[in-house]
Amino acid sequence: MKKNFMMLSCITAVAIAAFVGKKTFESHTYETNNLLMQNVEALSQVEGEPYPEDRKKCIEEGGFWNMASVCKDSGFETCTCKISGEVSILGVTIKGTYERGKRYHIGWARYECQASSGNCCKKQGLYVGETKVA
Repeated sequence: MKKNFMMLSCITAVAIAAFVGKKTFESHTYETNNLLMQNVEALSQVEGEPYPEDRKKCIEEGGFWNMASVCKDSGFETCTCKISGEVSILGVTIKGTYERGKRYHIGWARYECQASSGNCCKKQGLYVGETKVA
């Protein structure tokens, strides 16, 4: 009984520490992204008419003029490699699933366009590295 109580206490402590750590990381990420966006907007302010050739190029490449890509969320996902299939040799078919024990950590980021004078937003959606996945 005493062992079960100790185990439950340890699990509870780890869960609370993980929750507090996640909330702390999220608040710092938002503050950093917000400050970065303010700096981008301050640096992108231009006097007079913006460059028409940049606007034209932005639109031709499928971007949105007077908008900037902003990272709204990011994180890491952990997964394992799992393969399912079948092999046929000399009329005998073997079916199965193979799961490799190694875990892989994949970083992702979600971008959105926000108003920003004189900029071109081309990056929207969910990305892994520079590859758009959704």
